[in-house]
Amino acid sequence: MMASTIRPCTQAEDTAASCVLLFSGGLDSAIAAHLLMAQGIEVQGLHFILPFEDTAGARVKTVETIAANLHLPLQLMEDGEGVVEMLRSPAFGFGKHANPCIDCRIGCM
Repeated sequence: MMASTIRPCTQAEDTAASCVLLFSGGLDSAIAAHLLMAQGIEVQGLHFILPFEDTAGARVKTVETIAANLHLPLQLMEDGEGVVEMLRSPAFGFGKHANPCIDCRIGCM
């Protein structure tokens, strides 16, 4: 699917709240999805497949399985070479912590 089909978090008076959840398939994102859906929020999961990740590999299948178990609609989006370049030269620089993570999160949005 194209990125243009993803809607930002919204809430109108006559509709339920909805949001996009960056879904890694890990414990934190699975719990976040569950808690949001338990509150009646319509959640769309979004998982980025990195250029060095196999799209048909076990990791993607695991993410799809976890999303299915949560009844979470999931969109897979392949990320391009921009990610590799960002990792080589992150705007927030290299530090003693996970600085490229800041750039990556910004890039996801």
